[in-house]
Amino acid sequence: MLQRPNQVLVIDDDEAAREILVELLGRIGYHAFATADGKAGLEWLAGAAAPPQAVLLDLRMPVLDGFEVLRRYRAEGGTAPVIALSAMDEKEAVVKAMRLGASDYLVKPIEPEELKEAIERCSAASRPPATDEPQAAPIIPAVRVAEPPPVLAPPRVEPGRRGVPTEYVASSPAMLSIWDMVDRVAETDVPVLIRGESGVGKEGIARTLHDRSPRRGKPFVKINCAALPSELLESELFGHERGAFTGATSEKPGKFELADKGTIFLDEIGEMHPALQAGSAASARCARMRGWWWPPTACWRTRSPAATSARTSTTASTW
Repeated sequence: MLQRPNQVLVIDDDEAAREILVELLGRIGYHAFATADGKAGLEWLAGAAAPPQAVLLDLRMPVLDGFEVLRRYRAEGGTAPVIALSAMDEKEAVVKAMRLGASDYLVKPIEPEELKEAIERCSAASRPPATDEPQAAPIIPAVRVAEPPPVLAPPRVEPGRRGVPTEYVASSPAMLSIWDMVDRVAETDVPVLIRGESGVGKEGIARTLHDRSPRRGKPFVKINCAALPSELLESELFGHERGAFTGATSEKPGKFELADKGTIFLDEIGEMHPALQAGSAASARCARMRGWWWPPTACWRTRSPAATSARTSTTASTW
């Protein structure tokens, strides 16, 4: 069955989350529909003339949760890609959703580019392969038809461009001043802390800082500090060597090492333990780590913009 192009269904009981997702989908070129509960979502899917290009399904809903919605939809023969959503990065929930037929899994808050990539990836995976049916021979006209003039592609915009990025719409003085500040600090290595509520585009600002800096072309690595407990977050950031602790059977590079000479974006740094904040700041300044956790010569030259939705003047003060 053919999919309905550019149509995406959002199933989420949180009104604010639905509105944000619908707005994000509109910004990246999709026609969004939304329902407030699983029952209404299943009814919408059953009555649709063709499956939507994707379904964004919140897993944690009252009465009929996302897992049951997904199970019923697949049992009824539903074929649309389903992207499971949750406010927490829960490994068991991911595994359960994938086993029930989810195509992908995203953790809220979701950035526009992240959402677009997930929908495109799922749509491509669910698209049926092209058939090798014989094609009719083309009809060659007796009179040669004049070919239209070639359409010239617009010039490619260099990653170091200035002003408001093409994927954003900004006209207010406040927003224009933000992008002006981005341009002014991008060429420097001054510490940057991006503050704002969830969903306002903090990761987009961090990516633009990277793209307009001398580090463009080097790795951009993001880590959500709120999604992992302190013990796992420390290992994710700095890595470890074999035998560093019980269960460390092999060497593992950390995010700072993977982002060497590039940018590591520490999202929701306000949720990080203060001791880890201090260690991260030291690593960002290329402190040579010595001890049981890091190799004696560990030195990573990264830029580390951080973001937080916390309303405090002391959080992540070292950044």
